[in-house]
Amino acid sequence: MDERLKRIEDDKMFRDVHANIENNFSSSAASI
Repeated sequence: MDERLKRIEDDKMFRDVHANIENNFSSSAASI
């Protein structure tokens, strides 16, 4: 159970990081 919860947390963190990268890429691409 604990392992499953950790995997869900990691997945959530990964999505947040990916979303941040996409946002940064979009804003930097728009400024070019």
